[in-house]
Amino acid sequence: MPSESTLLEIARSLDRYRSPFTGGRTKGVFHRMERVAQVIRVRPERIDEYRALHRDVPEAVLDTLRRCHIANYSIHLLGDRLFSYFEYHGDDLEADVARMAADEATQEWWKLTDPCQEPVEEAGPDGWWAPMEQVFLME
Repeated sequence: MPSESTLLEIARSLDRYRSPFTGGRTKGVFHRMERVAQVIRVRPERIDEYRALHRDVPEAVLDTLRRCHIANYSIHLLGDRLFSYFEYHGDDLEADVARMAADEATQEWWKLTDPCQEPVEEAGPDGWWAPMEQVFLME
């Protein structure tokens, strides 16, 4: 399971990857929606399990994501790589990520999904999902 510190590091690192076309977010001041893209590796022997888990995500987990201002969340698979994308509509991603990490249903969900995953090299020694840089956006 990704630690709260890992999730907070992802939230902090997003400042580096914000597109100049989408505006920015200053803590406590909402400007515009933030696009977040991340990558992780799925263990090849657990791809079918990972797919099956995501066919029936617990409603409590989905509710937590919504309460944390996350929308339009999707996960895509290519080979052994998972690519996630979501839109953040809040004003303090770091606080919302901490709230999500503290949620009991989410912690139980991660106990099921985390064994299916392993960080990519770009995530760093303590990372889990690695943030991706947005290099193009057409609105």
